[in-house]
Amino acid sequence: MTSYLEDPVEVVADSLPKGLTVVGDHPLVLTKGVKTTLRVEYTPTVPGPFNPISVFRTTVPGYERLTIQGFGLASAASSKAER
Repeated sequence: MTSYLEDPVEVVADSLPKGLTVVGDHPLVLTKGVKTTLRVEYTPTVPGPFNPISVFRTTVPGYERLTIQGFGLASAASSKAER
């Protein structure tokens, strides 16, 4: 992510599905012209397809909500079975 605004931009997780976590700085603060990575990790609970959708809040007028979607296929070895 790169911000081109003069003021710093704060990005905060608002709604994360079960198994999704933010890795690294949180809240994330973007400064003008500096490329910054927003990294999340997803740990599926069951094998099979997954499609987590996360929502982040920002301090940018008109872009207060940022939705990020991912997808994949979890093997039995990569998932944690629910008990």
